Amino acid sequence: RASSTTPGLRVPLSPALKSSPMPITKRPCANCPFRKDGAGVELMAGRVEGIISGLLADDHQTFVCHKTLRSERMTCAGAVGVMSKLGRLPLIARLGLVMGLITKQDIEASAAMVIDPPDVQCMPRAPRRQSRRSPF
Repeated sequence: RASSTTPGLRVPLSPALKSSPMPITKRPCANCPFRKDGAGVELMAGRVEGIISGLLADDHQTFVCHKTLRSERMTCAGAVGVMSKLGRLPLIARLGLVMGLITKQDIEASAAMVIDPPDVQCMPRAPRRQSRRSPF
């Protein structure tokens, strides 16, 4: 029986759950709006800051990948990458890590592909629920 490998936490997983897809993409898509190579779709002025502000205010929120809006909605790996740079992984990413359905390397690879977060000093922040040292 599969289980998580997080020290101090054992979560038994059924084979069906272990093989089911996590509703989170593993890498930013070719035109993800968070890509730092400029290949992403352009968002309206202030939209990126608004997305990040919303995710900072409530880590239960997610930003849906635009390529999955018409199918099974999945969390955008680009948004997760940006949030990891802030040390604030959304709940869905933390669950994916605990369940072994995404890896620290998936998140690090996504973070390497995305923009650095804008200055978030003035954005509202929710109380921290995880360590400041590492989002993992």
